[in-house]
Order: sequence, then C-alpha cells, then structure tokens
Amino acid sequence: EETKADAIKDEMEETVQEVAAASKETMKRRKTWLHIPAGVLLVGALAFILMYVLQGYGNYPAGSDTYCHLYRADVILSNISSGNWFPLYDPGWYNGVEIMRYWGPLPLYVLAFTQWIGGNMFAGYIGYIGLLFVIGAIGWMMFGYRLDRWWLGVFVGAIWFFLPENMKVIFYDGNMPRALINALSPLMICFIYDLAKQKKAIHMVKLSLLFMAISLCHIGSTIILVAVLLIYLLVYSKVNGEF
Repeated sequence: EETKADAIKDEMEETVQEVAAASKETMKRRKTWLHIPAGVLLVGALAFILMYVLQGYGNYPAGSDTYCHLYRADVILSNISSGNWFPLYDPGWYNGVEIMRYWGPLPLYVLAFTQWIGGNMFAGYIGYIGLLFVIGAIGWMMFGYRLDRWWLGVFVGAIWFFLPENMKVIFYDGNMPRALINALSPLMICFIYDLAKQKKAIHMVKLSLLFMAISLCHIGSTIILVAVLLIYLLVYSKVNGEF
C-alpha cells in the first residue's frame, strides 16, 4: 500500500510540475506577444524621430556619392512616369553611360519609391534613411525573438543604424546601395542561424531570396558575403560534428 501511495504521490507531483510548466510557457508566450507590438511601435517611433531630426537639421543630403544616387533614382522615377520601367541610359549621366553599370538596380528603385512617396528627391532621401533604420532593426528583432531575447533584439536593432561604420557609409560616403546591404545584414544573420539550427529547405529559400536582393545592390558584396557564409557553415559543422 505504501508503494502504491508513493507511486500516486509521484504521479501527482509530475502532473503538478507539467501543469506549472505549461502555465509558465503560456504566460511567457502571452507576455512575448504583448512585447512584440510594443517593440515594433518603439522602432517606428525612433525612425520618425530620426527623420524629423534630419529634416529639421537641414544639412542633408550629406555624403560624397549621395547626389549621384539621388539623381539616378530621379531618372528612374521620371522614366517610370513615362512608361519605361527599366531605363538604361541618360544623356546627363556621364554622356550616356549606363546608369546602373557599377551598382545594382534595387537601391535605386527603393530610392525612386521613397521619392514618389515624398514628392521630391530630398523628401525621398529622408524616407530612405528611415527605411534603412527600420529594415536593420527588424533583422535584429527577429534574431532576438529566435533567441528568446526580444528586448535585447529591439535594443541592438535601435542602435545598429548608429554604429560608426553604418553612419560613415550613409553620411560620409553617401553610398546608398551599400547602406541598404548593411541594413539587410541582420536579416542575413537571422536566416543563417535558422539554417544552421534547423536545416530546413524553407530557410535555404529565405536565405537565397535575401542574397538575390543583395546581389541586386552590388554583386561584389554578394560574393564576399557568400564566402563568409560558406566559411561559417563549414566551421559550424566541424565544431558540432556535422562535417
């Protein structure tokens, strides 16, 4: 009888522990789903503050190459208005050199879109900066969610834009395509983590689509990032005995 009573007691304790664990997990999920919109709203508010400060400061656009990218985006927008969705030449660009010879089309079309929304190239520049901030923050927020460190992801996402290298690329070099690549980099890190951990085809598809987007910014940067990815996966597989 004592053995039977002990067995019943152990079973009840296990049941209580399972219920407590399930309740804790439910509360955790509920708390996380409450935190997600709060983090998204915070990032959106910071992006609007950033654009407001830039517009109020008045010293924009800044950067060595900024105006060349804004000009080409304006050419694309003007051609789209005329029905030409992929212009190759412009007589005002180096006497007829292809406007997308050295940099891919994606950043220019994004700039053209923000110019269309803003109404002119200067408002489009401000919108592009805000979009870069949001894209970079989203990548780190997703990565923080994967690691169950949501607010850490929000924090890193909020400061990613202000790292010295990112600020230099945007405001000193004026390299709008590379700035977009830097904003997409956190998403790349998140997708690589998913692929390394779960090894599902969907993660390979997401990573491939992201690299396609990066290649439409600059093919040279894509080659470098693919090489880094392969080295990381080889080291990861070797360390975890999966080589």
